[in-house]
Amino acid sequence: MKPYIKNALMVALTFFAMSIIVTIACALLFMMYTICTHLVSGQTVTAFDRVIFIEGLLSAGPLVLMMSSVFMIMYMIRHPLLHWLPLVIYAVLYILAWSIFIPAIFTLEKHFEQQGIMSTVDYGHLSSDYFRQYEDLVIFYSRVERDNLASGVCIDVNATYDTTYSFSNVRLPVSEGGFVDNLVKSSVGLSPVVALVMGCIYNLMETARFFMLNGYANWLAFASFGLALMSVVGLRRISRWRIVNLTFVLFFTSLIVVLNVLSFVPSFLTGFETFMNGLLKKVFNFANPTLFIMNFLIALALFLTGLLIDIFNHSDDAYLSGGSL
Repeated sequence: MKPYIKNALMVALTFFAMSIIVTIACALLFMMYTICTHLVSGQTVTAFDRVIFIEGLLSAGPLVLMMSSVFMIMYMIRHPLLHWLPLVIYAVLYILAWSIFIPAIFTLEKHFEQQGIMSTVDYGHLSSDYFRQYEDLVIFYSRVERDNLASGVCIDVNATYDTTYSFSNVRLPVSEGGFVDNLVKSSVGLSPVVALVMGCIYNLMETARFFMLNGYANWLAFASFGLALMSVVGLRRISRWRIVNLTFVLFFTSLIVVLNVLSFVPSFLTGFETFMNGLLKKVFNFANPTLFIMNFLIALALFLTGLLIDIFNHSDDAYLSGGSL
């Protein structure tokens, strides 16, 4: 088998294998975290929930496919070869991901939701005989009914005088930040940095769903985000050192993701984006044309950069034996 054919097949294998492995890993993490939000101190919990795991697969799949370009680029950095076939395979697979695979997952997810197959959170009720702190209050529940009516003792820890009092048949809030029990939240709750990252991912996926469910034209406009990500492949040979190439790829991929997320949420770009959308709506008949123009210009710049790099490096055989990770 010729080296470039083997290289192209390995790019395809990397795409499918890494997409499946990472999606399953993300689904398992999603399932474990969701199970923790249901967990109540003193009560048993299931180690595996099939419905939540499937929900995790459907939630993680589109995100992993969006980022699948990075997997293939990393392989091409690690195994450089001066031939067009691996690039063609890379482009075809990534276009298929955005045009068929991701929309199909969103459609399947919507179907499951309409059929009531997706999991619904059963918060249950808190357990008794535990002290729990809520800001300045420490509460001991002596009894908690299944309808979340509780009785117990409350202590104000910051008071300068005795403020201990008892209560009975008080209805408890359903949850705190998605957790049934704040004792569990204090142990496994997300750190502020991780919570910020997860919030950005949530906004990204909710925006993708919005564009997908509001017509194919809107989805194609959002897919300009994928076009920008795909064009990062042009930086895979910016240096003879693979670690430098990988750094550039990861940096520009992160930059594109951040710019797109900032365009979905209120930020310093909101005013400019609103103004430009008002102007561009006369030409483009889909949501957020500014986002489309931005991603298109990024993709064009990176594509031209990659083309120039390939032209200048085409006869540079030293590249193939350059630095390693």
